[in-house]
Amino acid sequence: MSYEMLALVIFLFSTLDHASSGVHDLILLIPRRLPMKTKPDRPHLPAEVDIFLLHARTALEQLTSHPNRDFPRNSWVDEETGVVNWTSDTMVDLDTHLEQPLAVRETAFLTAQLHAYLNEPAVDVDSDAELEERSDAASVTSSDSEESYHPTRKHRVIDLQNPGSEWFPWPDKETCVLDILRHVPRCSFSKKQNAAIHWGMIALGLRDLPSDRVMDNIDKVLQPLCGIQSIRYSGKLGHVYYTNDLAGIIAQEMANPIVRDKLQFLPEDSGPSLSQAWQASRWLHELDSDLTTPMIRLNTQDYFIHEPAVLKDGSVCMPTRWFKRNNDTWARVWRMWPIIKEGVPGWIVADQQSYDVKSSDLLLSFPDFVSTHGHRGLPDPRIIHGMPMSTDKFAPWKQTDPAHGNRWRKQAGGHRVVAFPVWLYCDDTSGNTSKKWNKHNSFLFTAAGLPRKYVHQESNIHFLSTSNIAPPLEMLDGIVEQLTVAQDQGIWAWDSYYRELVLVIPSVLAMLGDNPMQSEFACHIGFRGKFFCRACWVQGDPEDEEDDEEDIGGNSDTGSVSDTSASSHDTADGKKKKKKKKHAKKKQTVSEMVSRVQQFVTQSKARNRAETLKELQNQFESAIIGAFLERIFAISTKRGRSKPQKQVDIANLRRTFPPDITSPVWHIKDFDPHQDTPVEILHVILLGFVKYFWRDAVARLKKKEDKDILIARLSSFNVSGLGISPLSGHTLVNYAGSLTGRDFRALVQVAPFVLQGLLPEDKIHAWTALSAVVTLVWQPHIRDLDRFILDLETAIDHFLDCTCRLSLNWFNKPKFHVILHLPAHIRRFGPAMLFATEGFESFNAIIRACSVHSNRHAPSRDIAARMARGNRLRHLLSGGFFRQNVQAPTPAASKPKKKPGQSSSAADPLPKDNSQPVVHPVSSTTVTPAQSSSTLNTQHVPPSPETPWMKLTLAELSDTRWVTAAAAPLRLLDLNSFGSRLLGFDKSEEKNPAGTCQKLGTKKLWSRTVSSKANILIQAMSGRNQTTTQVYTPGVVVLGNGDSCNVGDSVVYDEVTTVGTCRRIGNVVEIVQIIGSVAQESGKADFVLVSRTIVGEAHALYCMRQIQGMDEVQALNIGDIQCTINIQHNCADNNCRVERSRKVYQEREEATQKALAVTHTFPSNDWVVNTAQMRDAATLQPFRFTPQRLVRPDIIRVSAELEHAARKQKVAELKAAALLTGPAAPAPAPAASLGIAFTSVGVPGAVSSTSRPHPPSSLRNVLNSDIIMRD
Repeated sequence: MSYEMLALVIFLFSTLDHASSGVHDLILLIPRRLPMKTKPDRPHLPAEVDIFLLHARTALEQLTSHPNRDFPRNSWVDEETGVVNWTSDTMVDLDTHLEQPLAVRETAFLTAQLHAYLNEPAVDVDSDAELEERSDAASVTSSDSEESYHPTRKHRVIDLQNPGSEWFPWPDKETCVLDILRHVPRCSFSKKQNAAIHWGMIALGLRDLPSDRVMDNIDKVLQPLCGIQSIRYSGKLGHVYYTNDLAGIIAQEMANPIVRDKLQFLPEDSGPSLSQAWQASRWLHELDSDLTTPMIRLNTQDYFIHEPAVLKDGSVCMPTRWFKRNNDTWARVWRMWPIIKEGVPGWIVADQQSYDVKSSDLLLSFPDFVSTHGHRGLPDPRIIHGMPMSTDKFAPWKQTDPAHGNRWRKQAGGHRVVAFPVWLYCDDTSGNTSKKWNKHNSFLFTAAGLPRKYVHQESNIHFLSTSNIAPPLEMLDGIVEQLTVAQDQGIWAWDSYYRELVLVIPSVLAMLGDNPMQSEFACHIGFRGKFFCRACWVQGDPEDEEDDEEDIGGNSDTGSVSDTSASSHDTADGKKKKKKKKHAKKKQTVSEMVSRVQQFVTQSKARNRAETLKELQNQFESAIIGAFLERIFAISTKRGRSKPQKQVDIANLRRTFPPDITSPVWHIKDFDPHQDTPVEILHVILLGFVKYFWRDAVARLKKKEDKDILIARLSSFNVSGLGISPLSGHTLVNYAGSLTGRDFRALVQVAPFVLQGLLPEDKIHAWTALSAVVTLVWQPHIRDLDRFILDLETAIDHFLDCTCRLSLNWFNKPKFHVILHLPAHIRRFGPAMLFATEGFESFNAIIRACSVHSNRHAPSRDIAARMARGNRLRHLLSGGFFRQNVQAPTPAASKPKKKPGQSSSAADPLPKDNSQPVVHPVSSTTVTPAQSSSTLNTQHVPPSPETPWMKLTLAELSDTRWVTAAAAPLRLLDLNSFGSRLLGFDKSEEKNPAGTCQKLGTKKLWSRTVSSKANILIQAMSGRNQTTTQVYTPGVVVLGNGDSCNVGDSVVYDEVTTVGTCRRIGNVVEIVQIIGSVAQESGKADFVLVSRTIVGEAHALYCMRQIQGMDEVQALNIGDIQCTINIQHNCADNNCRVERSRKVYQEREEATQKALAVTHTFPSNDWVVNTAQMRDAATLQPFRFTPQRLVRPDIIRVSAELEHAARKQKVAELKAAALLTGPAAPAPAPAASLGIAFTSVGVPGAVSSTSRPHPPSSLRNVLNSDIIMRD
């Protein structure tokens, strides 16, 4: 027998689950001494091994049938004489009860197991993804090492029938910790990194660590139980992509107690205030009633909308929408009147008579009304004659079937029904960490019912799909398909609050993304078009192409492949698009400029869904037909085939075309892509206006001295109260073209100060106007919506007027028009911070990490699987409920051999080896494998309309026991705040309460404090001995809004006067904590001493109010202080200089040279309130200066005249330059064909045409076109 055969036999024995003995241990150690050429877990079997297996099976059959036969060697028989040695230990221990010896019984067990193993059909249980992830031989992990096959390795059993086990659902602590490490979203590890972690644990002395194979098996068991499944789709353009189960994710949210406790299902009428999405008009008034929460439960009755209900006053109404008001549930109802029509008594619904009813006024629901209407002398509520259109005409009632009521009542079957609107987001990001672009289109979403504080938390953002080949609309098709089924049938989910099953109705509240992506959703041409706005029909200049790449570069419906770093001008096949030849731009007159700008800065007629469906219904069809026309053309021009054969091929190809070729956007119920794609403030404002203005400002600083001054001012800027880190002037100036949104967020708050004296006054005013817009837009809570909208519209108009005063060329940027639609979107969706995309943009880093640590062979599938496991980890560690008594996944009897290019299913059977965890047969869920994919999809196979979660029936879920993870895994999250820092859970310690002191310092007598010398009455010191009282003077105190207030900071506080409460500004002089006081026992300050200030008029240059300090001081309670505020020195009037006075540190060592810094002129009591501060902007509103409104028509006219004159002057200069330099000598000028000779025109220094150097082509084009037009 060869070594390979012997090793194979030993491996087969080692795979059996049996109690090892000393002999077995020796046998299992043999493979370590044998030169193994291949991995022992799946060796390729040659012909001689097949022969050996045949003989082995025969021998095992004999051994199994005769387990008691004598063995050739027995220690109790003398081999030479054949006489029994009665004194041997074995003979003494001989079983005299005729029971089979232990060795015989063990041998029988082993032989039976091995015989069954050898006769079992061959099953390829290894996933192709597992093989593909090994890029080279060095990436093979420790699963092949001898530690992976150590005979004393701990056997792990996943007992899913015992939720009381300490580490449920994991077998033990080791597997729990390693499973968490493998699936932390922000810590994506490769195979090598996982091997390094295992090595480190072993080196630290940890034993019984599970191998990679064991962890993979545990993952395959847990994922079907409480994870999300990935679904394969074959798109209409022929691309294969994977989407995670939307219904499963929503069901997880409902079963997650951390999330469920914060979710809101009913809109709220909050009066004039607005801070959440459910308080805005889109959810409160506009959303289709069939997508809102259709019922409420009062005592034992369920009231559904569009079902007649009886009020306590005896009247009958038709509820149409449920909502909250002052913590009570209300209904918006239509009045109902009894009527006899054609002799039949019934009801009419007066939809024009709408009013609100408190839920406590409801008496009878529809079923009870039906059963008691006769006793009340009322018509049958199941008979509705219609809705009155006039005195004698009625429109039919179409909301429900009057005989059965609301359809959700029947589908719910007595369970609650709730609505689940979502923010749906799509963006493209690179799958590489390098500069090589690897475009991945990704879809994410988050629950709109979460409060603003939690809606953008990383743990609450959910991944749906990504692909580097499928365009967004093709991917959206699969998502919409899931959404449509869920809206039609509802999603059954376990409600962790009520501990019962509920029916969930999902909907799309809005779709978020950057401007090109939102234009693509709206089937709109984008910013390059003549009608560039997706929300209205404003007309721009079709010949203006001066917008930047970020505005127009993303509107492409062809994705880039993963190995191509193509630009936005590349086609799907990698070929460069030919750039259109630029034609001479038509000159605009002054009146045309004025008309264009006036239209640009106003909102035009709004677009709507119905209008676009009518006019652009063929856009998506044309795109798909264009993709297939190339394939048809390739067949028709193929050589070597006859015409009939080509016709047959074309006919077969046409049959593969998808039947439905309309855009999936129009299949989303109650979604208008023109009005439900709100203005994205990150790209429009920070990466739009602020970026434009800052780049322009830096570009205008031609002198190095000016840039040095700007760098010094930025580095010296006092950022207290702004909540940002000190600024790096060198980076912000020298790398102005490579800044991020965070940088622009800081710049917009400091630019009006640092640019003083470096730019013209008009540009400073434009910066100040932009800052006023930013402070309003980034307000999280709006106290008076109507007043806020008016202020925002005024600020936007003033900003546009100031921009127009600079140059009309700014209005070639479409974002200066798009901002006009923001006030309406705030009214409809809530504060702009709700639909900001910073959280989603940050989530792109997780997708990128998953792409980097994959093999790039199936990015859509691999990333979706990775994200699904992240969902599972989040759900388990959040204490989420999952199904327990479900069927376990069992290995398939056989698995068909994969065809070349075919991917394996998303869930493979468990491998049968000694690493397999033992699973009870009724403790897991059956995995629905994803369909196999092929490299070339030539036939459209529509996916199943029901996702894995939607296939679960109410009966199956009702028979399920819902359990959670044990307490031990949840306690791991509290170690070093692991859950909050790395998983994004909201489990961190609560913020320090208001008044908490930090940096206490040393004790001192009261007489040594500044407060003791102030001639004021301090309430906290009343009744105390001022001679012996000791105090602390902390350096920092926490305010009510969470700000850390330092001594020397400026604060806003409320002062109660005889005329009311006044808001004032003061400077913190001292923070006092009296030893022995009640406040000191809880670690809080007793009072804060501030110096008063006088708030004056606005400064002419800064357009912000000036303040001056006073010698008066005042003791304040912590509750009186609202926030910290940023104030700046009035350097413009005090001529503060820039000198080399700042210390420079290199490698954390102080260098000898000094850096430039601003040296303020002191003593000075002249300060300016920085109302460009974004934090606590609403608190600073009383101190803002309202600038005088500019006369827009006059500004536009003057700017148009200046622009026209500048263009004429430029043309004249170009003509003069061209006449001086002359056309290219060998190339005939276009004017020559008209018989025009180039001669000198009397310009001093002019030379003859024969000696002129070649002018640039742009100058020749301008000159030639001008000559042609002139002649």
